[in-house]
Formats: sequence, structure tokens, C-alpha cells
Amino acid sequence: MLFSIDKALKEWRRVLKPGGTLVVSDGFWMNYTWKVIHHLAFSLLKGKFGNGSMLSIRFFWSYAALQKSLPFYEGICFEKASMFLKEARFEDIISYDISCFDTNPYSLKKRRKKAAPSFFIVHAKV
Repeated sequence: MLFSIDKALKEWRRVLKPGGTLVVSDGFWMNYTWKVIHHLAFSLLKGKFGNGSMLSIRFFWSYAALQKSLPFYEGICFEKASMFLKEARFEDIISYDISCFDTNPYSLKKRRKKAAPSFFIVHAKV
């Protein structure tokens, strides 16, 4: 989980050796169907265990509160990620051709032929 992507990238750049490579895979991975199902399941559990004593319920509430503080919880596009990499002084930012992937690894949905990819794989040099 990245609370501050700029700080993370600067630290990764600092620890990589000169000429080192950072590989990133990300995209728009929020599965809204799963989000709705998760909410319904939680509502059912809350109704059954109203006192909130179950560990999983406390964890869920903690995580739900945490996700609001994550700037890219629902994903990021290549262009925005590339901008962050440039700001952190990474060079040779190259995106891989992902057209060979039938399935988005972040949402398990099949890609539509002419649709823009909802995820990316990129590498950048120090």
C-alpha cells in the first residue's frame, strides 16, 4: 500500500544501483461487483454478529477506513504513473505491449478487442 507514491518512488530510486531497473504493473483494478458483494456480505455478518466481536469484522472496518487514505486505491493509468516516474527522475520509461493478455490480472475480466487496456506493465531505469 502506497500512501505517498512520490516518496516511495524516490526511495526506490535511492536504493537501486546506477543503471538499475524498476518494474511496475498496475492499472484500474477495482472490481465494483466484488465491492458490492463484499458490502452485502458484511451487512449480513453485521446483522448476525451485531456486537462486532468478530476479528474479521474489525479488520474489515479498519481496512475500509484505510482505503480512503490511499491516493490510488482504485488504480492508476500508465500516463499518470509515467508522470510520477519522471518526477522521481527515472529514465527510459517503457511500457510493454500487453495486447497478448486476454485477461486483466487485476479484475479477471476479458479485454474487449478495441478497448484501452485497464492495466500496464512498465520499466524505468535509474
